[in-house]
Amino acid sequence: MKKNNCIRIALCLFLSFIVGCNTEQKTAFEYTIEPSSEAARNVLVGANYYAGWWPNTPEILNKWHDFADGHNWLEDYPERTPLLGVDNNQETMDKEIIAASEHGLDFFLMLWYPYHKNIKTDSLHNPKLNDGLTYFMNSPEAHRMKFYVEVCNHPPFMMDEFIFWRECVELWIKAMQHPSHLKVGGKPVIKIHSIGHLLKDCGGKIETVEQWIEYLRQEARDAGLGELLICGGGIGPMVWENHWAKDVFDFTGDYMDLPKGMPKDMKMPYDYSWLANFLIQLRSGHKFDEIPYMPVLGSSWDPTPWDYPLERGTFKFPTRNEWKTELERMATDLENMPQMGIPLPDGSLQKAFTIYAWNEFGEGSFIAPAKGDTYMKLECIREVFGVKKHGTK
Repeated sequence: MKKNNCIRIALCLFLSFIVGCNTEQKTAFEYTIEPSSEAARNVLVGANYYAGWWPNTPEILNKWHDFADGHNWLEDYPERTPLLGVDNNQETMDKEIIAASEHGLDFFLMLWYPYHKNIKTDSLHNPKLNDGLTYFMNSPEAHRMKFYVEVCNHPPFMMDEFIFWRECVELWIKAMQHPSHLKVGGKPVIKIHSIGHLLKDCGGKIETVEQWIEYLRQEARDAGLGELLICGGGIGPMVWENHWAKDVFDFTGDYMDLPKGMPKDMKMPYDYSWLANFLIQLRSGHKFDEIPYMPVLGSSWDPTPWDYPLERGTFKFPTRNEWKTELERMATDLENMPQMGIPLPDGSLQKAFTIYAWNEFGEGSFIAPAKGDTYMKLECIREVFGVKKHGTK
C-alpha cells in the first residue's frame, strides 16, 4: 500500500512538472516580493544619460534622423517624443534634473566618449555626445541630484595611447571637483564602460591597465579628492578569486545586456517579462563575486528606429504593473543579496542600482517622460524608492 502511494505521489509530481512546462515562461521566475520600505528608501537609484540629441543642422544630422535619407524617424514613433525637450540643451537638462530628482532618481551616469583626434566627425560620432556633462555641471538645478562619468571606451572611442588617457583623466578630475559629483563614503565614483576594451587598448597587458588606473587614482589624490571608487564594466557573469579585475577595480556594474537564444518561432517584440527575467538571472549570477556588483534594470529594448541588427530581439515597453514589479524585485534583491551595491570604507555596502536608461529613445530604453507613457516610470520609482535630498548649497 505504501509503495502504491509513493507511485501515485511520484506520478502527480511528474504530471505537475509537465503542466508547468506549458505555462507562461515567466512563472519559473516568480517569487515573493517583500522589500522593506525603509531599506528601499536608502537605495541610490541612477540612470544612464545619453546626450546624442543635438539640434539638427544641414551639416550634421542629429540622431532623430535616418542617416540614409535624412528622414526624421520620430514621426514614425511619436510615443517616444520626450516631453521635457526634444534636443539636448541647457533648458532641457534643467527640466530633466528637476523631474528626475523629484521622482526619486539620485544620480545621472553621464555617458562620456573619449573623442580621439583620429575619429571622423560625423552625425554618428560627434564631440556633441559629451555636451550632456557640461549642461549638467552648468545647470542652476545641479544641486538637486548627483552625477558621475561612465567612460564609454568602446569602438570607435578607443584610448590606445597613454598620452590620450592622461588628457581624459584631466577632464574627469575636473568633473569630480563639481559639488554635485557623486561620492560614496566620501569617495568620488567613476566607471570604465568596458574593461575588455581597456585591456585591448593597453596591448593586452594587465600590468599596463594597472598602471593607467593607478595614474587616475594618483591624479585624484594630487587634486585633493582622496581615494576613488572605480567601477569596471563589461566584466562578465561573475568575478572569481583569481580574476585579474578584482585587484584593479573597486566594484563592477553592467550597462545593459540582452538574453541570448530567444525562440525563433515567437513574434517580436517579445513580452517585457523576457528581458526582466533575464536581468534577474544576470544579477543573481553575481551573488558570490569577490568584489561588489551594482546591478542594472533595463526599461526595455527596441532599436528599430536605428536599424540595428536585431538578432537578440526587441521587447515591448513595460506596463505600469510590470515596471513597478521589477522595481520591487530589485529592491528585494538589493536587500537580500550581500554583494549588491557600492563599497563603503567600513566594509559594508551602499545599496545602489542603475536603470538603462534615462533617454535612449532610439534604442527604446528610456524612463524620461515621453508622450507614450508620460511620467509613469518615474512615478513608480518614487513609489518604491521614495525621494532623497541631495542638496549641495
